[in-house]
Amino acid sequence: MLNFDRSALAVDAAIERYGVAIAPSYIVESDVLRKRLVEVWVNTEPPTKKLFVSWSQEHVRQPDVHRVVDWIAAEFDKS
Repeated sequence: MLNFDRSALAVDAAIERYGVAIAPSYIVESDVLRKRLVEVWVNTEPPTKKLFVSWSQEHVRQPDVHRVVDWIAAEFDKS
């Protein structure tokens, strides 16, 4: 039986331009370095938790993407 990590599947979808992904840094690190993914939440203060949201470069200026990121950030701040 095969078992797939949902974060890895979400990252693969983001790389293929199907949306954004929230994933642990160890999963996205190499894709960010190779510029297949772009970090969109960069906080200048040292984080107590980590959150990475990514989407394709061509969608960076889309307002809907920013609304989703704002919602994710708000939910993340609640925890």
